[in-house]
Amino acid sequence: MRLNQEVKSVKGDQISHSMDFHVQPIICCLTDTTFGYEILLRTNESSPLNLFQAAREQNYLYQLDSSAIDCALSKLNELGILWTNIFINVFPSTIANPQFKYFINQISNKYPDIIKNIIFELNEDIQDEEVWDSFAFKMHINALKKKGFKIAIDDFGTGAANINTVYNVNPHYIKLDKSYSRNLYTSKEKQRVISMITKFKNRKFSIVLEGIENHQDLKLAKQLGVDYCQGYFISRPFDMNRL
Repeated sequence: MRLNQEVKSVKGDQISHSMDFHVQPIICCLTDTTFGYEILLRTNESSPLNLFQAAREQNYLYQLDSSAIDCALSKLNELGILWTNIFINVFPSTIANPQFKYFINQISNKYPDIIKNIIFELNEDIQDEEVWDSFAFKMHINALKKKGFKIAIDDFGTGAANINTVYNVNPHYIKLDKSYSRNLYTSKEKQRVISMITKFKNRKFSIVLEGIENHQDLKLAKQLGVDYCQGYFISRPFDMNRL
């Protein structure tokens, strides 16, 4: 019932009253300085995953996803956070939606000063698997890049995205799932896989390793050539208003 009420709030354009946002820092492995922040949705009642799934089942995923993006950008703009890189999640089906091109024009006009700092992070939802190869998705990805937005592939290696996706999307960043960083310093296999990715021939993307939870894993990630790291050892998520 609460899920339905929250989805209804999206339908009633009341999303700003039911959602808050936290941020989690991403550091540069070369300088140990903050490179940017991932925006994390927080809802009043349910988990974001459950809320998005309920919206999908009610055919309101696009409205929820686009409204959440607009709300997050509005709050960033209000706080004057124009000086750092912002990773913001989006479903591939949202990007492929026919209305997305108008939405992008709208936010480009509303927030022209932060376009260069926005990285759209493509969610790895298996329900969107077929979307990645669609013409609309590819066309809108190219339109985002032309306007100055950047693209990241989230949870690479665990969901729908694979090497072919990297070639097709040509992202600026790929984010490796936390399963790759868990006990990285004791797993030769994980070290080998990450080393292969960092040495990917002629790679044009930067690598973000998620889920760093101790000093040993962070140190080894740097040695393996990872560009950026994120995780509880670096910082837990905190309220956006504290930036």
